[in-house]
Amino acid sequence: MIYYGTEAGMWGADDPDDRKPTVWPDLVYENETYRSVSKFIESDTVAFDQELFDYYRKLIAIHNQHLALQTGDFTTLLTAGEVYAYRRTAGQDTVIVALNNDESERYFGVPAPWVMATDVLTGRRFAATNGMIELSLPAKGAAILVDGEAR
Repeated sequence: MIYYGTEAGMWGADDPDDRKPTVWPDLVYENETYRSVSKFIESDTVAFDQELFDYYRKLIAIHNQHLALQTGDFTTLLTAGEVYAYRRTAGQDTVIVALNNDESERYFGVPAPWVMATDVLTGRRFAATNGMIELSLPAKGAAILVDGEAR
């Protein structure tokens, strides 16, 4: 679920400042210097974040392309500290999602049903060895893996 404005880089404070009017890419805004709870803040830039917006559009497109992400069964593959990976499958469509919520890059392996996998976020390809794909994810990074032979 995405709360409106998140895709544009909007932030919120405590109620009643949890959300402001939507920011638009074609408008210029004054910096924010006041919050109702804490009264004054250091100047925060208010602007539409096109890079973040494009990233959300990409995630939505990936979701729409894969039935597994919409209605597939759900299996946890790995939980290790701040790293989490899961698999979703619907019919012949299988997707593996790996997330690194750590502040540092992490290396780990996930079981995969393919000989080759493609990360549809970055285009990187991975070869499986003994049914495992070795990943390195940057801090706060993610990978969405699909069958690399089918791409």
